[in-house]
Amino acid sequence: LLLMYDSNMGGVLLSLEEGVKLLPVVPNQGNNATARAVGSKRGGLVGGRVVDDLPYIHYRFQVKGLLFCPVVGMTLKGQVMECTPTFVTLTTHHILSTKIST
Repeated sequence: LLLMYDSNMGGVLLSLEEGVKLLPVVPNQGNNATARAVGSKRGGLVGGRVVDDLPYIHYRFQVKGLLFCPVVGMTLKGQVMECTPTFVTLTTHHILSTKIST
C-alpha cells in the first residue's frame, strides 16, 4: 500500500501516523457478505468482515497519513541520481524515484 498509487485516494501514500483506529463493523451490505465481529467496544462491534469465500478479513479503520498527489503544472524539486543518453533518474522528497525518458 505504501509508495503505490491508489486511485481511490488519488495519490501515493508516503507514510502513516501512529494511532490506527479500528471502526465498528457495518451491517451486511448485500446477500453474499457475511460479517463476523471479534470483540466488542462501546459504539458497536469492532472486528473484521469475511466476504464470500475470499481468504482475507476486511477491516474498517481510520488513520492519518501523508499523501503525495501532484497536479499538472506543479513544479517538483528533485536530486538527479543517474543520467544516461536515454533517461534521467531523480529522487523527489528523498523517497520517490522517477525516471524521465529523454
